Amino acid sequence: MRVYYFGVRVNWDKLLAIDQQKESFKAQIFVEATLLHPQKVRERDEEDVLKFFTRATVENSLAKPKDDEFPTQDDKKNWRFVWLIHGEFGEELELQNFPFDTQDLSVMLRFGWPCKDRKEVQVRFVDSRKSKVFVNIFCLKNAWTEPKAVDV
Repeated sequence: MRVYYFGVRVNWDKLLAIDQQKESFKAQIFVEATLLHPQKVRERDEEDVLKFFTRATVENSLAKPKDDEFPTQDDKKNWRFVWLIHGEFGEELELQNFPFDTQDLSVMLRFGWPCKDRKEVQVRFVDSRKSKVFVNIFCLKNAWTEPKAVDV
C-alpha cells in the first residue's frame, strides 16, 4: 500500500451567526491541503488521489452543497487543493452554564472512497501548516467571545 501525506491548514474566515434554538452556526472556512513530497506521486496513483479529494463532503452541513463547493486542485505540480466552505452547520450546543458557556464549533469533513472501493493508495493528513483562527468578519462580539483556536 502506498501512503501520501498532505499538510493541512484550516482557517476560520467568518463566523456569522450562532443559533441556540436550531443548534447551528453559520461560518466560512478555508481548507488547504498540500502534498508534503510532491515528487513522490506515482503516475498510476494520480487519478486515485484526485478522486479522494473530489468525493469530499461536509458531514454536518445543513444544506446540500453547490457545484462549486468542492476542493479544487489549484496547483497541479505541487498537488495543492483548496476548499472554501461556507454555510450553516449543525452543532450540539451545551448550555449548562448560561451565559458563561463555551462551545466547540465543528465542521466535519469527510474525504476518501467508499469502503467497497479498496484502493492501494492511502491519503493521510498532517496538521503541519499551522491552522488558525483568522476571523476577518466576526459579527457576534456583542454576545460571544471571538474564537481562539482550531483543532485539525
